Amino acid sequence: MRRITRREKACAATLAAVAFGGTVAVVAAIAAARFAPPPVFSEPRVLGDHALKDDVTSNLFGGPSVQRNADITTDGKGAWVAVWHSTEPVGEDVDGTYDIVLSRSSDGGKTWSAETVLSKDTDGNRRDDLSPTVRTDGKGLWLAAWSARGTLGAKLGVDADLLVVRSVDDGATWSDPVSLNTSAEHDWGNDFDVRLTNDAKGAWVAVWASTETFRGKYGGDSDIFSARSADGGRTWSDPAVLNTTAAKDLGFDVTPDVATDGSGVLLAVWSSGDSLAGRIGIDRDIVISRSTDAGTTWSDPQPLNSQAQRDEGSDWAPRLATDGHGKWIVAWSSAVNLEGIRGGDRDIMYAMSADQGATWFKASNLDSDANNDAREDTDPVIVTDARGRWAVVWQSWGGIGYADGSDADVLMSFSEDDGATWSPPGPLNHAANRDSVDDLLPTIATDGGGQWIGLWQSFFPSTGSVEHAVWRVVASTATTVGTTE
Repeated sequence: MRRITRREKACAATLAAVAFGGTVAVVAAIAAARFAPPPVFSEPRVLGDHALKDDVTSNLFGGPSVQRNADITTDGKGAWVAVWHSTEPVGEDVDGTYDIVLSRSSDGGKTWSAETVLSKDTDGNRRDDLSPTVRTDGKGLWLAAWSARGTLGAKLGVDADLLVVRSVDDGATWSDPVSLNTSAEHDWGNDFDVRLTNDAKGAWVAVWASTETFRGKYGGDSDIFSARSADGGRTWSDPAVLNTTAAKDLGFDVTPDVATDGSGVLLAVWSSGDSLAGRIGIDRDIVISRSTDAGTTWSDPQPLNSQAQRDEGSDWAPRLATDGHGKWIVAWSSAVNLEGIRGGDRDIMYAMSADQGATWFKASNLDSDANNDAREDTDPVIVTDARGRWAVVWQSWGGIGYADGSDADVLMSFSEDDGATWSPPGPLNHAANRDSVDDLLPTIATDGGGQWIGLWQSFFPSTGSVEHAVWRVVASTATTVGTTE
């Protein structure tokens, strides 16, 4: 008989408390656990910067118009690729529009290549390219996708559509961008906030939010769509709606995310203002849809946050990850007054599944001090090394003992016992306790072998004037030793 490890015992105890014991039992279980310290991240390295332009940079608190600035991924074999949007002139691209910029590392984030542009404009062909995402199959193929407002020859209208590019040489060279949403040439709705995933059999799936009505089939609110590619991102299926009430709902569905366990099970999550035909309230909740055939068909959306039927606060911006062995965790930002003991500020919540996303344990606060703090915690990103370690990073307004808590900082909470317990939040940006610079919209990736890289943007009013301020994209690295098996 296999011996049950300490990590498995801790995980089982905390999950049981979450499922059956309520808040008091959860607090007791967490208090009894010994928090593992999070990995120590290096001083951040500046990858690139760009000047402010209009109001496009970001919605700092999340919401329907959030612009995810940067993304990072790795093949787990030494190659890392970071992408972001920028107005900073790079090479021959000097037209001042937003472009998608890329940098690569082959030494675990110690050094990075010079910036290159993925979305070069040409004469008479100007676009604003925003909010990129990048993923790899770990076998040499990389895809990057983003939302573009402008032209691509005659293939895009004046609305925002999705573009995608491919690389087969670890990001050294990339194909020309092509439309991901097949309706791009003739639709009028805006397509935005795209996310990508792929499975071991070569299927790629994209999910995104869109206001497209498809000739009146859906309302003018934002809905969630998906498309599938079986040829490595060269061509994509027509968009299919995931929120099945889209034809008659009036609630805006936004901030989607998607992931796969690699064996055919995919989960898509998003924030919805729909009541799901009266099954939940009309406030904003987290809903989930599941596919067991590599994204070909999807289940009807179900509420993920366990208090959805009775709460009155808004739940935003979910992100999810899986260890590929049945466990999934979703993290999101919530203003819900959980069980009547939380403040009205936003905190990070999470929910777990141990059966490939079929059922979920009761949602909990990630931070045990959430009932007492006054921080605005938003836009989380979660990742796992599939060896028992999980990390969540997010942006936070307000202090954890800061000299000046008025700026935004990047916080992280870490688990070494498969999500059973989490370390208290701590700043990822080293200068959090002394700077007045806003650090925002973080993301994080791991190679599964001990290397972790966090990526975020920092707002630098270099001359004391907002008109001369820049957004700097920075990366910070950490290493964990050994495994928790």
